Amino acid sequence: MELKKFLIKKGENSSGSFFKPFIEIESIAYNVIFNNTCLYKSYLSKQIVKNNLFGFKFGFGNKNSAEFSWSCRDNKIIIGATCYKNGIKYVRELCELDINKPYILKIENLGLHYEFSISNEKKEITFARIHKPDTCMWGFRTFPNFHTHTVSPQDIEIEMEKIH
Repeated sequence: MELKKFLIKKGENSSGSFFKPFIEIESIAYNVIFNNTCLYKSYLSKQIVKNNLFGFKFGFGNKNSAEFSWSCRDNKIIIGATCYKNGIKYVRELCELDINKPYILKIENLGLHYEFSISNEKKEITFARIHKPDTCMWGFRTFPNFHTHTVSPQDIEIEMEKIH
């Protein structure tokens, strides 16, 4: 498994990886490993799932998209499904993951809904189906970054390998 390291430097909000354009995307999946650099203290008493991991945005801006999001709580990584539907943001917390373990995260773009799944080499951990609006056929794949108005409190490194 050849994992690429995505580094979000302290005081920054992006891993420096830019959007990759697509036309007609059906799915996107990555092997992902979070390590101890991904555990940080938040000023929020209950951390919400807010940092982008990967996904896709249709058209320009945050009008229609499907992305995995992440944060940390109690030495665990919290994974969520974040979708924009006609400009309105929806976040669903999906599960907790351990650090230093590989997971497969996948988003499928299927007709009237998105399917989010998380598994390890042994079993599926969680699955969510989220209704989606009509979207255009083109857009951009996204990469690890902190929420637009938030910066990383420390250097954070996430390892990822694109499966498809």
